Amino acid sequence: MLISVNHGKVKLVSRALLKLEEVIDLSEVYGRYDIVIKVQVEDDEALKKFYQNKFNLIGGIATVETLIALSDDHSHEEKEEELGEESNEEYLI
Repeated sequence: MLISVNHGKVKLVSRALLKLEEVIDLSEVYGRYDIVIKVQVEDDEALKKFYQNKFNLIGGIATVETLIALSDDHSHEEKEEELGEESNEEYLI
């Protein structure tokens, strides 16, 4: 989830998010967004409940963009093996 917060609220929102059991990773970032979190839930219904009963109750959040992963996480090395030798090209970030 990519989160923008109201001015001066990054630390406050970060602390509140870290208290939620579904939040498994949090980074404060520079750029268009202020906080990036990784949330782990069982299914769409659990995600809906997370939004309604927890996330939306946190003050200071201005906007949020949710990205839903379609597959399990893989390390960079595992992805290279999966993609074959052509994946040895450099990645630009």
